[in-house]
Amino acid sequence: MSPLSPVRWIITKAALMEGWDCPFAYVLVMLDNTSSAKAVTQLMGRVMRQPQARLTDSADLDKSYVFCWQTAVDEAVVQVKRGLEHEGLTGLGHEVRGSDAVDVESQVIRRRASFRGETIFLPRVLHRDERPADGDGSGWCELEYRRHVLGPLDWDRIRAPSDFVSRSGPAAPEKTASVDLGAGSRTATASASTETQADPAIEASAVLLWMTRRISDLVPSSWQAARIVRDCAASLQAACIDETAVFAQRRSLMTQLRESVADQIERQAEQVFVGKLQAGDIRFDLEASEPNYRMQEEFTLPVGADDHTLEKGFKPVQKSLFEPVFEGQFDSDLEKDFAFYVDQHEAIRWWHRVAVRQQREYYLRGWNQDRIWPDFVAMSSNGDGKPRLLVVETKGEHLSGNADTEYKTRVFATLEAALNGEGAYECGEVSLDNGRTKGRFKIVFREDQFASVMA
Repeated sequence: MSPLSPVRWIITKAALMEGWDCPFAYVLVMLDNTSSAKAVTQLMGRVMRQPQARLTDSADLDKSYVFCWQTAVDEAVVQVKRGLEHEGLTGLGHEVRGSDAVDVESQVIRRRASFRGETIFLPRVLHRDERPADGDGSGWCELEYRRHVLGPLDWDRIRAPSDFVSRSGPAAPEKTASVDLGAGSRTATASASTETQADPAIEASAVLLWMTRRISDLVPSSWQAARIVRDCAASLQAACIDETAVFAQRRSLMTQLRESVADQIERQAEQVFVGKLQAGDIRFDLEASEPNYRMQEEFTLPVGADDHTLEKGFKPVQKSLFEPVFEGQFDSDLEKDFAFYVDQHEAIRWWHRVAVRQQREYYLRGWNQDRIWPDFVAMSSNGDGKPRLLVVETKGEHLSGNADTEYKTRVFATLEAALNGEGAYECGEVSLDNGRTKGRFKIVFREDQFASVMA
């Protein structure tokens, strides 16, 4: 991570498939003939996950590159797209292309004439600005996950799972072994057997260091990460599991540890987020304009040479906030069907297909680090003359029960209640689009659920 580091190339046999991440890796060269769909997706993911990257406005620099040896490019691209969708990262499929893909050009899409020059704000998740002199002067700033959510967590409450040993599988065969797992040496007798194992060549301290590094992305403090791993060592030591067994089970143990730590952090983070929302330190409304999101007048999108405008019955959509709308902006038939549904609904004033990770595009925040880009935002009026903000995510039914969907469902419910001033949130109705509005936040999996968005 040091800007003074001389390292420019990393050559590895298997480290990339074990979860290694480099935030500034842009070029991957695969020299074997890997054919496993999961392996290919994991490998390519190493140069797609760039948490500290910034857009440069240069198309060539805003891409990652993967060179394959004895791997069918078209098959690899399909595998990566499927892998991203399986992980819940919908909206990114059109950004993965093979070298023989059709030419892509940047095209500017602008607001429809009837909406040009109109000020349209959308609500952002804001946090009370502790440093107003550094902000925009409003006393509010955009929520920062590490500072505003992770910062207040009680890290001493994050522990290794209590059933860490029982879930890791049976202990090693009966033996007496000298165990040193960094928490002090001891001789542990598992039975009356007199069999003695010689000290293994594997250094247990190296395994513990490896485990500490593997949770460093979850736990910002190295001291706390090391403490949690020492908890694991103490549990393993008390259960008389020797170093060889620890090494043999290290991936299973690591999976358990990461899942447990991530779950504990998320539960605490949700409590912090909701608590601050109820206390007024986090707000989600439009009572103030800036620093909420101002819908821009135009976007620049990559458009394939063979891409077509979105049409139904040879008629282009009529109520999209921006035009033209291209089929390449949609990753599934469900998304297209929803676009047609809202475009033909009499209550819809305008709708917009959010361009995932497009520069200066609209997104939401919850109590996890990742931003949430909804698939659609729209403005409706349900007969009472009051505009209503609609925020919609479309997902395949196979994603209905995964962790990403469950998280977004809870965030959507929380933000909808806050925007509408329901339950414990006393925000009241808010001003949007020169009127009084409430909001509706939904995840839909099937076409028969579209009507529930407008209810």
